[in-house]
Amino acid sequence: METKTKLLIAVGAAFNANCQPCLKTIIKKALDNGADKKEIAETINGLKAWTQGTQRTQKTQGKRKDQENVEPLDEKTLSALGLNPSEFGEGARKLKIVEIAPPPSRKAGKIVQGDSPESKAKELAKLLHEEAKAI
Repeated sequence: METKTKLLIAVGAAFNANCQPCLKTIIKKALDNGADKKEIAETINGLKAWTQGTQRTQKTQGKRKDQENVEPLDEKTLSALGLNPSEFGEGARKLKIVEIAPPPSRKAGKIVQGDSPESKAKELAKLLHEEAKAI
């Protein structure tokens, strides 16, 4: 996968995570790696359309338990992020970015111990099986 494509995916992830510093950084990196402003706007607009579709589905099927007491989010514009909307194409004028915040904190990771790559791989496989229940 091309770097530009990976960075456009990262733009969507940063937007979805509501991480303003992440979004600014990733947009700059995407532009530096060949993405144009129209592609960035399309990425964000596509994610926004998908999110709205998901919200409509949840409204018709009822809210999830973790969403019952959630307050409406403040909307942000590209201008509020220090970006010029006119540089991002026609679709960006309709774009509103919901509250941007860092992702939730999570447990610290583990450092896999071992004397050799083989013993570390064995320990990693054991942890993934016994603790993470991933394999």
